[in-house]
Amino acid sequence: MLTRLAFQNDQGHPLTELRIVARESDVDAIRVLSASEALEYGEEQIQLLEGCTYHYEVNDAGFELEPISGIVQRFMVGAVDLDRGMITPGLYVGSLQLHLLRDGRRIGSARVEVRSRKLDFRSDYRRMLDDIASVSLDLLLSMFSPSSVDVDFDLAKDGEALQQQFFFLRSLIDCADFRAAIQQVLAQPHSRLVATHEERSASRPVSGGADIGRQIASRYPRERLASSHPLRASLPTIPRYIQSSAVVETLDTQENRFVLFVIEQFIETLTTISSTLLAKRKSAAHFVGREIDPLLRRMEEYRGHDFFRDISHLTELPLGSPVLQRKAGYRQVLEAWLKFTAAGRLTWGGLSDVISAGSRNAAALYEYWLFFVMLKALEPWLGAEREEVIKTILSPRSDGFGLKVKSGQVLPLPSVALTHKGCEWKLQFSYNRTFSDGPSTPNMKRLTFLDTGNSESWSRKMRPDFTVSFWPAAFDQNDAAMAGKLIHLHFDAKYSVDQLRDLFGDPEIDIDEEKDKQRVGRYTRGDLLKMHAYKDAIRRSMGAYVLYPGQGSGHRDFLWQEYHEVIPGLGAFSIRPDEADSGCETIQRFLLDILDEISTTTSH
Repeated sequence: MLTRLAFQNDQGHPLTELRIVARESDVDAIRVLSASEALEYGEEQIQLLEGCTYHYEVNDAGFELEPISGIVQRFMVGAVDLDRGMITPGLYVGSLQLHLLRDGRRIGSARVEVRSRKLDFRSDYRRMLDDIASVSLDLLLSMFSPSSVDVDFDLAKDGEALQQQFFFLRSLIDCADFRAAIQQVLAQPHSRLVATHEERSASRPVSGGADIGRQIASRYPRERLASSHPLRASLPTIPRYIQSSAVVETLDTQENRFVLFVIEQFIETLTTISSTLLAKRKSAAHFVGREIDPLLRRMEEYRGHDFFRDISHLTELPLGSPVLQRKAGYRQVLEAWLKFTAAGRLTWGGLSDVISAGSRNAAALYEYWLFFVMLKALEPWLGAEREEVIKTILSPRSDGFGLKVKSGQVLPLPSVALTHKGCEWKLQFSYNRTFSDGPSTPNMKRLTFLDTGNSESWSRKMRPDFTVSFWPAAFDQNDAAMAGKLIHLHFDAKYSVDQLRDLFGDPEIDIDEEKDKQRVGRYTRGDLLKMHAYKDAIRRSMGAYVLYPGQGSGHRDFLWQEYHEVIPGLGAFSIRPDEADSGCETIQRFLLDILDEISTTTSH
């Protein structure tokens, strides 16, 4: 399939076109959206596919496509003086900006969208990002009481931090729960009865009562009744005006004022983020138009609803209101606002690995998301140590708190105590734990070899993404390791895998054919051997497993047992963000099986 990409200069004037042809036969390698669909989803019209290779040719001589390391490679073919080359997105996912050169200077640009092969950006990618933001804010909010919240949202000063705060905010208000909450408020609003007083002419009909009788008898100013009036004989004068009272229903309550206050605060924050980003860098216009503006328009639609026209401005925060705390719709708005106030205190350095200059690093995001999936799977065993675990994940900073989940940085969580089948254990979950190879000394025998002594890895340093460790509660971890009572389980995130055969190779392929593939660079069993390395090289390892998105017919879990052991030593778990439990329950059941086995073995 062939498509044409138009380049424009900064003033929007057309320059030339780029012809793009997919080298693969994949019918979905190039997709062209209509202008309306691209606007609706905030995406580029011309969409390429992650992992595919494309040939390009600039339509006119004198123009060149600027190379991008690992993505755009130029070469000249044939006698025609036209710039040609290849575009290989690899794992790059998101909006890709291409620059046009003339005489070595940038004169124009155009964008294409690189779609994920494994995750749908319109659901899965967004869900992972929002899950991380939501869980992080839940953890932070659990450290504070509602009475300690700050009404003002603390906006960051630099562009990257502002972008982070936007994603935290978006996870709260651009979701089904918040939309449903607003609709619930509009459909079944809170109201209250209030007494009203009105001055009206005494000649008009009015409901009787003791107060009305007193006013007729004594209120001034008064006027004389006409001589023909039937009451003239007994009541020569009546008051000119009577004050009547009534009880009416009003929607102008503190709770409805709070909902309006929340919407207006969200609008103000989004507007400030947008204007600040645009003032700091011109390139932010694409991000603002794509991510912030659609959400801002929706918030303004909420504010413009007829319901809010007669709602006054909030004078005090009714945080103790039973309506806000219990009534459907209002409760969710309050929860979103409390998390919003926490979002101003939270920063996450790992987000720059996920989203940078319009790109979306799906592999990094998948790894970060799996950290929280694993944490949720371990939730039943955290117990009294949960607060200490949270304090390890969130580190205090001068301006708030920082989320310490960062690729390549070691994050060992505190060990927690648990009892299972009468046995007392310690459990520790670690992210990026590095198992050292320790000092090695040469041993001179018939053959010279290196002795690494009591190191954690007897060959080279190893660093699985996630490690879950168990040992008897009567030992500390080092003593348990020396006594041979420490157990490690390792998990590695593999976003780049579609199906099990991509991980472990096709079992139907002959080993000679597999070796032939290795020679030409199409080796598919590297991840299998890496799991073997974790299990065999890291001392006291019981198993090593791959966590991968999976899709299609290969979407399943697979475990291998070594010898006749009950616990499988190698395997893979398919975990996608589009499932109800996101694979969390699968991991939880597996760890429970591990506890069953080691507790039974210990008790015997």
